[in-house]
Amino acid sequence: MCIDLPGGNAYNGNKLQLWGCNGGDSQNWAWDNGQIKYAADDSFCIDLPGGNAENGNQLWLWECSDGDSQQWSIYSGAWSQRTDRQRANHTHKKPKVHRPWMHEMQKILQTLGKNWTKPADFVPWYESKSVKDWFAAQMPGPGLPRPLVPDGWNGYSNTSLILV
Repeated sequence: MCIDLPGGNAYNGNKLQLWGCNGGDSQNWAWDNGQIKYAADDSFCIDLPGGNAENGNQLWLWECSDGDSQQWSIYSGAWSQRTDRQRANHTHKKPKVHRPWMHEMQKILQTLGKNWTKPADFVPWYESKSVKDWFAAQMPGPGLPRPLVPDGWNGYSNTSLILV
């Protein structure tokens, strides 16, 4: 998701939105000493309306003014301690793809020459008799759920059935 300026129209009060990244001009922003400027017209910055930082306040575009409502900081742990110059020169590497621990164990076992296979009588937990019995007990019994109208009822227009 990217921060997007609807229609790419730069004017005071145009509310920003999150939109799927498409590389268009309406999603290009520049970091400038704590301000986030619209790359297509750097006289406009991302602004917090009224300086109100409460949840639900939607960001908008406003002419850059060096006001507190246009000052932003990047926080990501120890990386946030760097200066703006260090941040600008930092090359972002693609994050390492996280693989579950089981893949790592499988890799280790393969390198050790161990052949770990399931026994012939192996049953996954969700296929065990106790689990299947428990799920069967959660199902309604025969004839359930019962209809909410009496047998033979054909609607309100039918006068042959009298309810007591």
